[in-house]
This record gives sequence, C-alpha cells and structure tokens, in this order.
Amino acid sequence: MMRKTLRSASGQHAALSGNLIAYSVEDGIAKIYLNNPPLNILNMNLMRELGDAVDRASHDASVRAILVGTRIEKAFSAGADVKEHLPDKAPYMLDEFKKLIEKILFNEKPTVAAVKGACLGGGFELAMAFDFVVAGNSAVFGTPEIRLSSMPPIAAILMPRISGIRGALRVVLLGENITAQDAAGMGMLTKVVPDNEVDAEALKIARSAAGLSLAAVKILKKVFWAGLVMDLSEGFQHANDTYVKELIKTQDGVEGLRAFLEKRKPVWSDR
Repeated sequence: MMRKTLRSASGQHAALSGNLIAYSVEDGIAKIYLNNPPLNILNMNLMRELGDAVDRASHDASVRAILVGTRIEKAFSAGADVKEHLPDKAPYMLDEFKKLIEKILFNEKPTVAAVKGACLGGGFELAMAFDFVVAGNSAVFGTPEIRLSSMPPIAAILMPRISGIRGALRVVLLGENITAQDAAGMGMLTKVVPDNEVDAEALKIARSAAGLSLAAVKILKKVFWAGLVMDLSEGFQHANDTYVKELIKTQDGVEGLRAFLEKRKPVWSDR
C-alpha cells in the first residue's frame, strides 16, 4: 500500500511510493511513475496501485494535471501478465484493466503519458487512454495478442476511434510492432522527441494544460468523448447545448472572455 501523503510547509506534497509506482505532486502536476522491473508488466497489483494513484490525483484540489511515466528506460510497459489472461483470472484482470482505462480516459483533469522503450499490449492500450502521449524516438508500439490467439479488448474498441480503421487493423489484427514515427503518423501520439527529452517534453505539456481552467477542461472532455458516438448533427447540438447550459454558466466561462476583452491574464477559480 502507498504511504500517507505529507504536505510540506511550501504546500508541495512529499513523495509517496507504493511497491510498483512512485507518486509525487509538484507545481500542480501529479507525477506517477511505473516501477515494476524489468518491463513494467501490468499485473493486477500494478493496475490497482496505478488506479489508486490516479484517484488520489483526481481528488486532490492542488493537482491540475496528471503525468504518468516510467522509471524503467527500456519499457513504459510491455503489457499485461500473460498468466492473468488464462481462464481462471482473465475475467478479474479484464475488469480491473477496464476500470483503470476509464479512470484515465474519462478523467476530468488533463492527462499526459511519457513513453519510453517498449509500449506493447496492455501498455499500448494504457497509453491510448491519455489526452496527450509523448514518446521517445526508439519507443516501440504494438498489440501482439492475436499471435497468441488472444485479443486486446481495449485496443479493439479504442484504437479505431483514434487512428482510423486501416491503421487499427494493421496493429491489432496483424499483431505488428510499429515505430514511434509510424504511431505518430497514425494519430496515436502527440509528439515524438529524442529519448532523453521525453520526460521534459511531457512535463512541458502537463504544465501548459495545468494553466487551463479545470471547469472548462472537464466540460470539453465530456463533450469530446460523447461526440464520438453521436452522428454529426446530434453532436453539434449536444456541444451547443453544453456550452449554453453548462460552460457559459461557470465563473471561469465568463472570466476568460472578460479577461480577453480587458486585455489581462485570466484568474481561474475552476468553477
């Protein structure tokens, strides 16, 4: 279990660690690092620890963005534990993983993944759940499950929505590994940078996102994902209704417009 968070006199959170992750909060950014050598295999214990850390960051009012990376240079994650795919454990593992993916995918705060090395199977599915994905030049992506007569359930549903049908089929149906450059070309990554710049670039994006109104971020993300399962006309109307009935009624919705008109920097209340 993770140790209780301590708050320093400066208002920063002291570092906090579980068996398989490291967690800290600095300047409004929750930094969560996977640390399950040698390849950050996503067993159910790691899924639970990561889910708990995401929950902690989600409920911490001082946190304005969530960054997940790796302490292991050669792997963001090489996937789920194959032993947990067997019939006696698979239902529990899949349920645990689905809950983790949804905690990240539908999080009300901006989320950033910093990917180095192998990002395979469940590791790739995990990365796809983030708002922004920064990868190193040498990172490798893939879902090899089909080669074991298995399947990646999350990727089968989420990847076509991100990369389109042809790109998704290449990855999930052929089980091919692809380079970071290929993944970026398919729309699955935000940015590819030299390996030694991954953490810095991911932190830069997290800091930029942390400067936004969380009230607006929450509403926009809700509209974004809802719109993917609507036809265009329905989606347009849903976005308009949400703007009028929710966003413009927030304090920040008015503050941002007034600050622009008054040529000053907005002061967000996140309400």
